[in-house]
Amino acid sequence: MNFSDYLVYAKSEMANLNQFRSICIVMGNESCDLDSTISACVYAYFLHTICSNPDEVLYLPIMNTNQNTFGLRHEIRWFLKDNFSNVIFIDDINLNELYDQKKLEIILVDHHYLHSKLNEAVVEIIDHHQIKKDSILLKDSSAIKIELVGSCCTLVAEKILASNFKMTDEIAYLLTGPIIFDTVNFSSSAGKTTEKDQQIYAQLQTYRHSPIDDSKLYEDLRKSSCDITGLSIQDLLQKDVKPIIGSNLRLIMSSLPMDYTVEKLINELKNLNDLNEFLSKNDNADGVIMTSVEVKNDETRRQLGFYIKKYEYIQPIYEYIQNNKINLDLHERAIPLNHANIKLFDQKNIKASRKQILPFIEQFVKDSTKSNTSVLNQTLSAIFQGAGQAGQVVIDQLMGLVGAHPQAASRDLLGLLGQNANLLSSITHLLPQGTSISQILSILNLLNNINALNQDIHQIPAVLNQTLAAIFQGAGQAGQVVIDQLLGLVGAKPQAASRDLLGLLGQNANLLSSITHLLPQGTSISTVLSILNMLNNINALNQDIHQIPALLQETLQGLLAGVQNIVPQKN
Repeated sequence: MNFSDYLVYAKSEMANLNQFRSICIVMGNESCDLDSTISACVYAYFLHTICSNPDEVLYLPIMNTNQNTFGLRHEIRWFLKDNFSNVIFIDDINLNELYDQKKLEIILVDHHYLHSKLNEAVVEIIDHHQIKKDSILLKDSSAIKIELVGSCCTLVAEKILASNFKMTDEIAYLLTGPIIFDTVNFSSSAGKTTEKDQQIYAQLQTYRHSPIDDSKLYEDLRKSSCDITGLSIQDLLQKDVKPIIGSNLRLIMSSLPMDYTVEKLINELKNLNDLNEFLSKNDNADGVIMTSVEVKNDETRRQLGFYIKKYEYIQPIYEYIQNNKINLDLHERAIPLNHANIKLFDQKNIKASRKQILPFIEQFVKDSTKSNTSVLNQTLSAIFQGAGQAGQVVIDQLMGLVGAHPQAASRDLLGLLGQNANLLSSITHLLPQGTSISQILSILNLLNNINALNQDIHQIPAVLNQTLAAIFQGAGQAGQVVIDQLLGLVGAKPQAASRDLLGLLGQNANLLSSITHLLPQGTSISTVLSILNMLNNINALNQDIHQIPALLQETLQGLLAGVQNIVPQKN
């Protein structure tokens, strides 16, 4: 059975999984690039060929993505030719069901861990990425092959060449393609080639009989990879992605097609809609890290950019990626879009590909989830110092909303705030058992917004008129109180203005236009939006509003340095 026949056979057996004692999945990483795809397909074919009991054990190559995303990879379509239509995708098979039936085994190629219980089913690993700490559950060291070579196909080929498998021209060709593609045809300037890549490549050439010029093969692969015909901006971002998941932060790392730079993508953006929709389609991720590589006349140029929706993470990421320990040698570039949450850099360290950058970004996301009690304690205390009279009102309201006894609980909390005690620990005793961290963070966020009223807090509702009306319906008593407080802060006459505003809310009129007549001339849009944001947070108290991460570091940094009391105090 040749390689093409095997792919047809494997796909046909998807309807007969119950007939096999064991299903062994060979699966690449989520990006499903050429290296990952060929590693999975060829290694599964190899295992099927040498299997002594193929009637009991089925080896299946699985593409760790969906068919639509896989279809964006023109270089794989070109390289596999007719075989492209015979690959199997992750959503074609129920791995959890096979796992529960205790008949699933998984071999990972081009990565070494899974974000689920399926990690326990891993029986072999072949990878060329830096090992993530505590990520490998597999105890059999003989089943783990991880080396930092240029291509995973180099390691797959090494295993096959060391076996009794009869290497063919077809398999040697398939393994050669990703090796020369990932090493940029062994380019010295790209810095991605190792001695083992060259040695294995040389061995594979001894089995190849077809008259194929590998320099032309590389150029054809490169040309296919660069072909972006019919691809939208979202397609370009989606083509090669890796998710980075933390408990409070979720990022997507996107490698753009070769020779399509981050700068070009940003220049083609008319607004942020494409970026926001891309993040929404990727499980509502909080941001995207974009990388690109451009090769001209054997000179390699790299760029890195990012777009982060959560403003509190922009400065930390901005500083983190420029850290000398990462050594990307980044030089910031100007961009046409005037948005603080999107950045572009030339990356002078051209040897640092996504494979080298990814672990650093993963560490940043991991660190962002760690709790920092001292920061929270200082933050709570500082917020209260800036909240003034509104602090008492809002604490009363919020404690009541989460089920605590409002007056007693708020007095206790205010006392703790004044003492600067261990507030994070103490606040838990004031709330009902089982109160979620999102509710606690909502309380902190609301207080912080009171303090930051005269700053642009960048919280702009999508449809302001509908939002205002909907907010009031859920705000209840707190709506009246906070409107009084806020309009007083910006200089309007509280009672009259708030009554007018409440009337407008009830009528669902053109609220955005009307509210401007209630505020002093020259009131900034950021102040108006701060009011809307405050009301929205009251309405969304019992939901996870994703406004404040566990650390609260960047958002509240100014508060820790010294809080401005914006609420006038009565003498």
